[in-house]
Amino acid sequence: MTDKKGYYEVQMVGWGGQGLVSAAHMLAQAAGIYDSKHVTQTELHGISQRGGLSETEVIISNEEIDYPYISRPDVLLALTQKECKNFAPKLKDDGMLIIDSMKVTEVPPTKAKVYRLPLTQIAREAGSELATNMVSLAAICALSGAVSFEALQKTIEEHMPPKMRTVNIAALKAGWAAAEKLKSNN
Repeated sequence: MTDKKGYYEVQMVGWGGQGLVSAAHMLAQAAGIYDSKHVTQTELHGISQRGGLSETEVIISNEEIDYPYISRPDVLLALTQKECKNFAPKLKDDGMLIIDSMKVTEVPPTKAKVYRLPLTQIAREAGSELATNMVSLAAICALSGAVSFEALQKTIEEHMPPKMRTVNIAALKAGWAAAEKLKSNN
């Protein structure tokens, strides 16, 4: 899924209010600060903050990054049906598509590996549906190997307000475990 340089193009799509931008910031911080990678992060918001398109991109590399935008993602996280349909065709053939199986029921034709996880349900069971973004972040990293669990956990511990820390770490652990289980079954 990645070349010898350890280069990952990660795209996350859904609706405003799902926490994708926060997840991208956490991914970039974990990769850059704790895993000592080179990183870029960009985002696009729809007309409205909540309910409009939310698309964010993170590039993670072992070497310097000379262009900050993705061309064809290695990993696509889709939290909504519409965005899955619109963005999946851009995935690399050997990439991976991670979907919230509670919200995305139809996957467009793709040569990429498709991983279906009930991300929203996992977050609910971990303590809050609002932590779906942390479950998603864990799934991306567990399935791709782009960033270590330790780096993600340290980022949450050091950069999240105390009242949100516990549920987000629980969601991260639950998402990582679910992704590892799915990975071992495939």
